[in-house]
Order: sequence, then structure tokens, then C-alpha cells
Amino acid sequence: MDVQHALQTARAHLTNGLPRNAQQVLWGLIEHLATPREARAAAFVMLAESYYTRAEQRACYGEALQLMPAHPEALAGINRLSQPPSPNTQTLRPPPPPPSAPRPQLIPYYRVVGISDGPNSAGSGFFISPDGIIATTRHVVAHCTHVTVKLDDAQHVQGTVLWSSPTLDLAFIETPYTVLSLSAHSQTVLVPHQPLTAYAYGQTQQTLAHVPNGLPLGAGWFSTTLTELWDAGGSPIFSAANAIVGMITRNCSRLQPHVYALSIQTILEALRRVQAETAEGLPRRYCPSCGQRPWADMARRLCPCCGASFSEDWLIR
Repeated sequence: MDVQHALQTARAHLTNGLPRNAQQVLWGLIEHLATPREARAAAFVMLAESYYTRAEQRACYGEALQLMPAHPEALAGINRLSQPPSPNTQTLRPPPPPPSAPRPQLIPYYRVVGISDGPNSAGSGFFISPDGIIATTRHVVAHCTHVTVKLDDAQHVQGTVLWSSPTLDLAFIETPYTVLSLSAHSQTVLVPHQPLTAYAYGQTQQTLAHVPNGLPLGAGWFSTTLTELWDAGGSPIFSAANAIVGMITRNCSRLQPHVYALSIQTILEALRRVQAETAEGLPRRYCPSCGQRPWADMARRLCPCCGASFSEDWLIR
């Protein structure tokens, strides 16, 4: 790829009022493995000029500074964005999105919900936030972008996978509901042999306990007395005080028959990171391959986190 020609072509598109064309050229230059570091930084600086929002511009300048920490134009751009906009400055903005329909309020209390239409059989989940986000396992959703959420036998709704982690075996599913009744989250530390109860969708409750002799998987995990699972995971685990302490996962030890659970504190910390990404205002897309939500323009064909190719369905969502 002729780097200078690509930069000149992108500049010409910007001059002629064709920012989308410029973005396609610049993203192609950035993603090309043979592009030098200096040229990638220059492409990110030019890319900032093609976006409308300050959040997108700041992200472009930040990417340039990661490549070249002393890049003068990127530093000047960050400094300019840190200043409040002039009241007489008119910024060209895209048309506002149409008003969305009001979110239905979910009044009944649901201790556990069902997740189906995934490739690894049905699983369980539970509402983790008032804005209708459900926590379940990555094993339940796998590479899917949409799954069916079953509140009960007569009420089903399509859920959108928001984020997932193969390492944690954790996934968040977005639903159209505002949840008025959430389960409490435990604030206490688990003690050995503490009696606990797990609830799976469509199954009877299972009594278990935290056992300290399981092989450690790292911070945020605890082993249980369960030796087998009845679905693809995602069952909430409750303490005797009826507060959620964790979630059953598909992780297990090959040397010991323990089923491992993810603590509620680890789940909430992951949720806070996802919500912070949403609040920053950048356009983010879900990658079914790695489960992350990278900031990416619609012209990009590859996930910047794992390099997987996005499908056309992903691009038009």
C-alpha cells in the first residue's frame, strides 16, 4: 500500500466533504500490517477530522498518542478538546436519532430467567441492573449476538448480547425492560461450608456450599459442592439471607469434581466497566468472536481486539 497516496486520497475526500470515504481509506491504512507507526498516527489524527462528536475525536487523538506519545498534532487536538467550546462556534452534527419508545416496566420479581437459542443448550440468568441487563455465562451465548430470554413459559423476549468474556465465562444480555424488583447483592465474604442455594430456570433449587479445597482459578472465583450442571450455566446462587453471592459457571477442575462459581463482586465490576464504556459516548460494537465491545467505525471490517472478520449482519446493526 502506498501510504502517502492513501493519506493524500483521504485528505482530498475530507476537502470535498466526503468524510465516510475518508474513513474507509484511513481505517484500511491503519489496519494494514505493513503501515509504519508514524503513518498510523497521522491517519488517526486525520481520522479525528472526519468525526462529529468530541468523544470520537478524543479517541482518535488518543490512539495517535499511543503510537507516538509526542505527536504534536495529536497533543494540540487533545488540548483543544479539553477547552470548552466557544458559544459562537457552530459544530456540524449528525441528525438526532428518532425518539425511542418508552421501555416497558417489569414489575413482577424474577429470581431466575431462562436463556435459549444458543448453540450449547439452554441456560439460566438473572437481572443484574435496573436497566434490564441480564448476567449469564459466555457458554450460554457462545458466538450469538441475539438469544431468547424466557421470563416464564408464556413471556419471551429477544435479548441482545452486550458483552462477554470467555475467560470469566460471563456474558451480559440487554433486554428492553426497566426492572423494578431486583435481587439483593451480598456484601459479605463467603466462609467455608456456608450453605447456599442455586436456582436454574425450569429446575428445582439445588442446595450447595462453598468449599475451600477446590483448585483456585484466581480472584473472584469460589468452588462449590456441586459436581454436575443441569444446563449451560448462569444460575444465580443465593445466601441464607436471600442475597446473590455469585453465579454458576461451566468452569470446573479436571482433577476434582467441583463446579466453580463467579462471585457477585466480580460480575458487578465487569458490569461497571461495560456501563462506563456506554456512558463515554463512543460508537461501540459487540464482537461475537472475542466478546468485547471495541470502539469501531462502521467501515471497519476487522475487530481491533481480536482481528476477527465481522459479518455483514454485524455491520448493519
